[in-house]
Amino acid sequence: MDRDGLSVEWINGHKGRGVFATKAIYKGEFITEYRGDLLSKRDAEMRCQKNISDVAYMYYFKHQGKNMCIDASKEDGSIGRLVNDNISSVANCRMRIIVKDSHPHLCLYATKNILQGDELEYDYGGYTPWRKKQGMKVCSIQVSLTNTMHA
Repeated sequence: MDRDGLSVEWINGHKGRGVFATKAIYKGEFITEYRGDLLSKRDAEMRCQKNISDVAYMYYFKHQGKNMCIDASKEDGSIGRLVNDNISSVANCRMRIIVKDSHPHLCLYATKNILQGDELEYDYGGYTPWRKKQGMKVCSIQVSLTNTMHA
């Protein structure tokens, strides 16, 4: 579930849409979940190869020694998939794995106080070709998550 106080806005042709705070969010607070289909890495790579659109929202991560992926490519109204990348020194959010009923959930939390009007951003880590070039097809976000919490 997405928290109250968030809006999606168009930024530009390179960045696309982004998520902005419509009210203050405090350090440590839950922001949103990165929702989609939970897949094995192999199934995700096969799905990515079949993807004919320009962009996919595939978030690879490791959980309990297994390489997994959440595919949020389907436009479903959730906003976690629209939070943009920024280097960790500037980012105001961080992704964590939350385990509920034995299933991993990727959840964003505020790493600092976020003011009304601020764009929400986190460091995607590893695979970030758009930091160097514009206009590339990006099929995945590959990150190593170490913060696991159980709900």
